[in-house]
Amino acid sequence: IDAYRKLIAKSPYDHELFSNLGIAYMESGALSESIETFHNANRLLPTSIHFNNLGRALLEDAQYEAARIAFARGRELDPADSQPWYNTTVALRKENRHDEAHRELLEFLRKHSTHANG
Repeated sequence: IDAYRKLIAKSPYDHELFSNLGIAYMESGALSESIETFHNANRLLPTSIHFNNLGRALLEDAQYEAARIAFARGRELDPADSQPWYNTTVALRKENRHDEAHRELLEFLRKHSTHANG
């Protein structure tokens, strides 16, 4: 984490450094720092992977609606990226919205059929 902070101090517009720092925070359990850092990555360059990672951190922090919004934004930015599609189903299941999760999973598998085949 300290190494990423030092690198960001030298390159404050490097969205990948912010994304990597956000992952490090998330893996260490520092969820509020992770969420803030992923927001910074998205301010610099909004990408599907940054929004997916933001959604994952929000999901870990039990902010399910915000997580689904982040996953939806990731899906808008890159409809071919299967991660935010699948993670939307995870968020719905965590909210005990099993019917919606099932419908979303079927839609995910329809659009990303290679996932169903391994």
